Amino acid sequence: MKKIKICYVGPISDLVGIQSEEIVIEENKTIMQLIEEVVNRRPLLKKIIKMELLDDPENSPVMIAVNNRLLLARQDFMRILNDGDVVILSYPLVGG
Repeated sequence: MKKIKICYVGPISDLVGIQSEEIVIEENKTIMQLIEEVVNRRPLLKKIIKMELLDDPENSPVMIAVNNRLLLARQDFMRILNDGDVVILSYPLVGG
């Protein structure tokens, strides 16, 4: 079993009502499988995380990073998670 920390940033934190949580997952679970589990645990996330949009991360309304590394391609979501990984869910940052 592996322990993963999920951090919800900004309006996503407001939506789910917490800033972070730890989830224990089975061995060999991918990032995509973890996101599916998180969405099932926190149904309000279904409003903003559409699993089919993760097939095209560049056009997803939600930014997902693991250990401060932004997931930019479909294959990034197929990586197996490690014990202690930190997954961040946020809206894309914009500036000007």
